[in-house]
Amino acid sequence: MEVKREWLVRCTDNHDQPSVCSIAVSDGIVEVWDTNGHVIKLGGTEIDDFRTMFAEAAARAASDEGLCQTG
Repeated sequence: MEVKREWLVRCTDNHDQPSVCSIAVSDGIVEVWDTNGHVIKLGGTEIDDFRTMFAEAAARAASDEGLCQTG
């Protein structure tokens, strides 16, 4: 029996409208779905690579935001 877990994350679509994406885990694969049904799947080392790059991108966005607020 497959165990699937899912998290819903509030986000903004490409029209700056509120949206929700779904992050699901099934059989060792992470799936990220948008509201249009598009999905990216990550497995194995792709998960660690995504985690590392997402953390770097989030830190950069926070840094950029700080620059915009002080400038």
